[in-house]
Amino acid sequence: MESSGRTSCEICNTEYKQKEIFSWQCNKVYQGCMQCKCSSTDISMVFLTFIMTIIVLMLSQIKDIFLLTAVSASTMFVSFIIFYSKDIASIDMLLWWKLAYSIPLWMIMFVEVEEKIDICNTQCFLHHQQCIRSCPYYQKVDTAWYISIKNIGFDAISIAIVLLCRSLIVCFKYNTKIVFDDYETKPLLAESDDQVDHHC
Repeated sequence: MESSGRTSCEICNTEYKQKEIFSWQCNKVYQGCMQCKCSSTDISMVFLTFIMTIIVLMLSQIKDIFLLTAVSASTMFVSFIIFYSKDIASIDMLLWWKLAYSIPLWMIMFVEVEEKIDICNTQCFLHHQQCIRSCPYYQKVDTAWYISIKNIGFDAISIAIVLLCRSLIVCFKYNTKIVFDDYETKPLLAESDDQVDHHC
């Protein structure tokens, strides 16, 4: 019945009395976790978010990026709560939207740290030193590492929350099965007909 999607009998067209009950469906849950739906409208919004995030982060000072990350995560979660529907596509959209901000963030943080390391190597070399803690220019590298780890750590926690919420929704959605309600088993033949056949 679940595979055909029918709600009525093929022969008499009587509507099935059916209901959903809880049932462990590991294969369905696994398939649901692996599928991430995204419509053409969602793709457009994700791409726009990705481009805008890169531009905003490039124009922002590194010390202000944590505030942008916190505001972005809060906005996404509040928007999800307001516009949430029982369709799993809404949590999939939240995941894509989060990744559209997270990937540019990680890229900017990586570039920032690499840039500070290059500057440290150049300046320390001019002073006949290596880019280690004893060099005064290493402080900028240390600061860049600290800010990057703080931003990426906070962002990773946000992604983990989204994945946890998605896993819970998938579990509640797919750990069910459809059964007949008020179903009574009746013999195909009446008792009198059964007796006639018995004598035959």
